[in-house]
Formats: sequence, C-alpha cells, structure tokens
Amino acid sequence: MAPRPDTSDEFLGLFLKAEPRVYAYIRSQVPHRADAEDVLQETAATLWTKFNDFRSGSDFLAWAYQVARFKVRHFRDKQTRRRRLFSQTLVDLVAVQAEKMADQTGELQTMLAECMEKLSDADREVVERCYGSDATVATVAAQLGRPVNTIKSVLKRSRRALYDCIQRAIGREDRK
Repeated sequence: MAPRPDTSDEFLGLFLKAEPRVYAYIRSQVPHRADAEDVLQETAATLWTKFNDFRSGSDFLAWAYQVARFKVRHFRDKQTRRRRLFSQTLVDLVAVQAEKMADQTGELQTMLAECMEKLSDADREVVERCYGSDATVATVAAQLGRPVNTIKSVLKRSRRALYDCIQRAIGREDRK
C-alpha cells in the first residue's frame, strides 16, 4: 500500500535530508558502488511504502538506518556468488560505528559535491570518470584520447584542489 498522496512532500523532504547519511551508512558495508546504490534504492522503496507507519515528529534518520540495516543484511545473505570477507559480527560492529559517523560523512559528501562544482568542466569529467565508476586511469585516458600521464596530473591537481576546498569548508563550519 502506498502512502497517502498528502504525505509525499513530507516523505520527500525527510528522505532527501537523510539520503547522504543513509547512503554513507550503506556504502560503509557494501563495497561495490553499484550494489550500494541498489541497496539504497531498495531502502528508499521500503521507506516510501511503509511511510504510513512512520510517526510524524519521530527520528526519521534512525528509522531509515534501521531499514537500511535490514536491507544490507538481506543483500549480504543473498550474495552467493561473492565470497564473504567479513563475519556478520564484524559487519554489525561496523554498522554501529557507521551510524555514529554518518552525520559527519553526510556533511563531507555535501562539501565534496560543492567543491566538485568549482573544478573546471574538463577536470570534473576526469574525476567523475575515474572515481565515479570502476574505470582505470588508462581506460579514462583512452576514452578521452589523452595521455595517461596527463590524466594522472589532472587527478593529482584535482585531488589537491578538492582537499583544500573541503578544508576551507570545514574551517567555516568550525567557526559557526
């Protein structure tokens, strides 16, 4: 059963605010980006379909973490093709720590997104191709028709620019 139509704005507002933290939480336990995005989508779908059960005014983020925890566990349980690297006990311990760190991680993701916008279009494209997929530097260089060393230089310069930008943003946050 889908939530009542008048709750869609409330859900959207709560979910968009929580999404970076929930994704960081999922990503801390699901190593492959595509898998983590799938788990996030399943989490979002469950949150939406069960939104009528959510008590307005209670902690949406805690509820979202709980749903995400079950979705991660379900993902790990159905993973038969890949060898498990960690025991469920260790994964549970990581989950507890990930929840504690999620606020900070979400803020850093927001800062990173803002800093990425400050890169030139060409540099941003190289960073997104190298880090936004499983592509290697050599693959990206071939795709863009540029030498590998040029791509490495762009990445080095971009990482430094992003680091400096995030440090400045953290400094502004600390002064608030």
